[in-house]
Amino acid sequence: MGTARLLSLVAEDNEAGTALLAALKRDPGAVGLDSLLTEITKLNDVRKLGLPEGLFADCSEKLVAAWRARAIKMYPSDFRDTAEDVRITLLAALCSSRQAEITDALVDLLVALVHKINARAERRVEKQLTAELKKVRGKEGILFKLATAAVDKPDEVVRRALFPVVGEKTLRELVAEAKANEKVFKAKVRTTLRSSYSSYYRQMLPPLLNTLGFKCNNTAYRPVMDAIKLLKKYADVPTARPEQSNSTYPAP
Repeated sequence: MGTARLLSLVAEDNEAGTALLAALKRDPGAVGLDSLLTEITKLNDVRKLGLPEGLFADCSEKLVAAWRARAIKMYPSDFRDTAEDVRITLLAALCSSRQAEITDALVDLLVALVHKINARAERRVEKQLTAELKKVRGKEGILFKLATAAVDKPDEVVRRALFPVVGEKTLRELVAEAKANEKVFKAKVRTTLRSSYSSYYRQMLPPLLNTLGFKCNNTAYRPVMDAIKLLKKYADVPTARPEQSNSTYPAP
């Protein structure tokens, strides 16, 4: 383990070390692009300390947590007043714990971002298609009749309760149209999702993907690993603006 690098965090006149130690003690704050990049920088700086994996594997979590809690309250001068072996242990416990915590937080953020991008795209498309649905003459009336019949006769079979209100042919046509609209919906979601990713979120995902390591032996999730690889490959490729839609930039 790089004990010299650990000790340098609290060495006198080492502003970089003091700054990193202070940063490790701070909460990330509200999630945003700036806080995300700050956490990534923090994680990479901690990794440079060279702490080995499983450093505290033989220690109880409660003991490591106690060391971390003690270390987080100490100033650099407090560390310097302790014996060197104690100083190293406390610093290692703090840095190791924070490295794991920041990594977990970034993984959670990655998952949340992916879900947020997809959910946002679906909401936008649903809003568009709902507006289009309302423009189609007669559909609202048909749906109202169906709902009324279903509520008035909840125990009746469909053929006797609904077909007299709205003919079977009309219902079949509505089902066929709905299936066609589903294809349109999925296509619109893909387009909207790409648009969302190509702007604000594109600034957040590549740094996350480049910082985190991904491993998977399950072939069922191979498409996900391939997608991550593709995103990394084109992370630095500029996004084409609308007027450049025919450009040769590859789609991320």
